[in-house]
Amino acid sequence: MFEANLYESYTILSESKGTTDRDQTDVLKGLGELCVARHAAEPDEGSDIKAAEWRTRLRKVPPVSMKSAIVVSTVTLVDRQL
Repeated sequence: MFEANLYESYTILSESKGTTDRDQTDVLKGLGELCVARHAAEPDEGSDIKAAEWRTRLRKVPPVSMKSAIVVSTVTLVDRQL
């Protein structure tokens, strides 16, 4: 059930325009951790490869703190120009 919920969340986030980087990061981390745990339980099922794929997707999501810093900087610049 947990796995199905994560996959469904990933699908919804992938198709939605209003998602945050934090949402994407949380789901991708969860999917990667799930695959690592599954690999530990069933080493011959290829879950380690799937975990690597999720980690690759996770690396493509901008770090949450960096994006927040950009937003704060932009707001500060706008405030100063007013």
